[in-house]
Amino acid sequence: MFQTLFPESEQVKYCSTIKDAISEADIIIIAADWPEFSQVTDLIDTQKKRVILDGRRMLYQKYSDLVQQGHTVLAVGSPIMKP
Repeated sequence: MFQTLFPESEQVKYCSTIKDAISEADIIIIAADWPEFSQVTDLIDTQKKRVILDGRRMLYQKYSDLVQQGHTVLAVGSPIMKP
């Protein structure tokens, strides 16, 4: 139903894997606590610096590593963490 309301276009792209979804993303928003989202940090290319909004605190134990890699992390209930 969602794809019917918002068909793929220049602004909307649908991906079949998390890796595909984040490969060119400037911002990563985690809004569900699905187990596969806890693996996002293993898939992030460290060459591209991103803003990561962790709305479910799925990556809590990896925030320091993400900031050291140059990413900006925003997590619910935490201050903004910048490199």
